Amino acid sequence: MLLPGLLLNHWSQLPRGLDQQNQPNALYQGRFLSAELTTFSFPLRTLSATGQAAPKPSSFMLNRFHGDETNLMIRRWCDSTFMSGDQPPWPLVLYGPSATGKTVLAETLACRLNLNCLQLNFDDFRRQFHSALATRSIDVFRQRLQSHEMLLLDDLVLSADEPELIRELVQIVDFYGQNKRPLIVTTQIVPWMMGAPFAQLRSRLCEGLAIQVKRPGVAAKREIAAEILKHFDLKIFDEDLDWLANSLPDTAPLIKNYLSQIALHADDPLLTRTAIKSSTSSDPVQPQTIQQLTKLVARQLGQRVSDINGKTRRKEVVRARSVAMFLARDLLQLTYRQVGEFIGNRDPSTVRHACSQIRDGINSDAGLADAVKQVSAKFSVYQSKQSANFTAG
Repeated sequence: MLLPGLLLNHWSQLPRGLDQQNQPNALYQGRFLSAELTTFSFPLRTLSATGQAAPKPSSFMLNRFHGDETNLMIRRWCDSTFMSGDQPPWPLVLYGPSATGKTVLAETLACRLNLNCLQLNFDDFRRQFHSALATRSIDVFRQRLQSHEMLLLDDLVLSADEPELIRELVQIVDFYGQNKRPLIVTTQIVPWMMGAPFAQLRSRLCEGLAIQVKRPGVAAKREIAAEILKHFDLKIFDEDLDWLANSLPDTAPLIKNYLSQIALHADDPLLTRTAIKSSTSSDPVQPQTIQQLTKLVARQLGQRVSDINGKTRRKEVVRARSVAMFLARDLLQLTYRQVGEFIGNRDPSTVRHACSQIRDGINSDAGLADAVKQVSAKFSVYQSKQSANFTAG
């Protein structure tokens, strides 16, 4: 079995094509930044519906992937493969928690190969496979998957009660491997820790290269914040940016939402620590608050936060996700759109339906009502402590 960490640790070259952010006296919007932090970044690209490269939509506010020591393996791998022109061992598996940039990173790397690429979410793969079985059109399904120069299979989620689906996936991986075509898979699952029901798939995926995509460290958060603040035409001194980076949430989407709220309250283009404290203390819509609420729901209902924020449709996870959405609406007075953005980037109509189900369920399900009550009480305690700590800071 190929352990990617061992392979990558032998690569010691410094990136030639990545932008280095550790130059002395680096200037951000007219303010001098610290030169002590080592980070890297590269421009993001996305795939169009035809499988061709396109610029990353500016609505996200981030046009670059920012990394630091926590994601050093991505930096080394990019240099040793795409930056140098060498071909990596396929398949490539990008694994890690939800909302760490696996999908857009995979799209960016796919675009660099300049091949006709089919991007398919695994939920869509599953739906299309079962539809093909039901309509006896499995050959058409396979021909479509095999007709592209490259395949990007996004958000792989496995279930042991779908053996036919797993066998089909193994065949697809084999096809791309035998024909030396690039295959990229993104997942929250550690490839070599897949259980016995997935032994064949595990062996195929481990024949290639697996890279863990971690949540950004403080140095990367600093660069992410700088890019987002630049989007809002806001300036900030380096010492205040250092302080801000240490208090930011764990993922780029949450950082974006957090800084968007600050920007809405900014009265001056120069953002100070005092202004940040004032805007966040007066606005309850903070990503850390949503994260804590989701953690409390997950703990109360015996689920994982990553599953609640992810795309799994298991009944017990959907129930926990719906509770988190309901409480975000009820306790924080968020809009359906805000809740959807914070919890898995879901459509407002999905949030509305989930909240309606929990609202009705509380009246008929004593267990559900008790769980909602318990989480509400614990969250109230958390908010009281946060308010006291923030005032003291």
